[in-house]
Order: sequence, then C-alpha cells, then structure tokens
Amino acid sequence: YWRWSMYWMQVIFLSYLPLDQSTLVRCVVPW
Repeated sequence: YWRWSMYWMQVIFLSYLPLDQSTLVRCVVPW
C-alpha cells in the first residue's frame, strides 16, 4: 500500500513538471 501510494504521488507530481522522458523514467523505475 505504501509503495503504491508513493508511486501515484510521484506520477501526479511528475505530471505537473516539464521533465524529459529520461528523468521521468529514472524517477519512476526505482519504485
């Protein structure tokens, strides 16, 4: 539950930032 909540928080957070694909993948993959 904790990991999923952190994952979705990160997804929502990244969706508001103008990041490139490499940064997005690098931030999401460790979770």
